[in-house]
Amino acid sequence: MMTMTVAAAALLLAPLGADLARAPEVRATPMIRVQAGPDWRMASGGYVPDGAIAQGQENNGEFLYVCAAEAFNGRHVGKVRPGFDGCHYGYGGQEYSTQSYEVMVNNPGYWQQPEYPGAIPNNAFQLGYEADMTPLFLCLAPHNGGYQPGKIGPRTGGCNIGYGGRELTLYDYQVYVY
Repeated sequence: MMTMTVAAAALLLAPLGADLARAPEVRATPMIRVQAGPDWRMASGGYVPDGAIAQGQENNGEFLYVCAAEAFNGRHVGKVRPGFDGCHYGYGGQEYSTQSYEVMVNNPGYWQQPEYPGAIPNNAFQLGYEADMTPLFLCLAPHNGGYQPGKIGPRTGGCNIGYGGRELTLYDYQVYVY
């Protein structure tokens, strides 16, 4: 089977001596990289669905999973494990638990150490937001012999976790990026 370009076909079909209009040049446009974010599954009462990948750990070795809860007119990123009563996250200086939440069930990204405390890498996954739509990103911080998932945003100054009934801001952390 013979193939030809559109320009070659136009030359063959045009009468001899005819002036051919030039087709506009086609310029390649740069491809935009669109990164698919993690998938989420609804859960409640400390349940961790199949497919969830541990992203943190308590000091006793129990795994922690990333959850997101709708609360305070926002979406707050936190932690869940069997035995919890819901998704635990920090907000307004306290640790809260929300009974109904979503759990991250795949791992399309990796952890990256920021350049300085409070920094958020440009390629961070946005997984939540404050009431005023300020973005929140997933972070992981060592604390009390474990690694705690939490949230970081432009105004948090560090990785905010819910722990021991309080919201703590930790300055040694990694951010989940793609």
